Amino acid sequence: MKSPAFALSLMVLLGTGCMAQPRSTSATPSTAQATPAPSPLASAPVASPATSPALSRSGAFVNGEHETLGKARIITENGSRFIEFDQAFKTDSGPDLFVILTRQNQPPITGIREQDYVSLGMLQSTSGNQRYAIPADLNLSEFASVTIWCRQFNANFGYAQLLPQT
Repeated sequence: MKSPAFALSLMVLLGTGCMAQPRSTSATPSTAQATPAPSPLASAPVASPATSPALSRSGAFVNGEHETLGKARIITENGSRFIEFDQAFKTDSGPDLFVILTRQNQPPITGIREQDYVSLGMLQSTSGNQRYAIPADLNLSEFASVTIWCRQFNANFGYAQLLPQT
């Protein structure tokens, strides 16, 4: 009799111990997670003016050698400037595609000269949202459009004239 009663007591004790341990373990991370979480959330409204992007110029893509759709915009966020393409952005695949800022409102379809552009990097994707950092020392007033450029064939796939926002 002692043996079954002992086994039953042991199972109850272990069962209670197992149940109590997850409760205390889960309470600790919840508390630990809950404590830091309010801090960033509480600071978010205070920081929102600094983190909300300020739009300065934008434009819709027009075709170059290939159909190119969507919109581009220049934004400033936390003191850094970016070119952003919207979700509707789409162009054809091609070799050696780059995002460049060009000095002309309407850059040539072929033969873009080196002194007339600055590269922001390789095209990340032929469709959808994407963002490219603009160098801090770049004078944006010297550049009028953003272009999807095939370096290998010096071809303008499409461009967006960047017009000031009013």
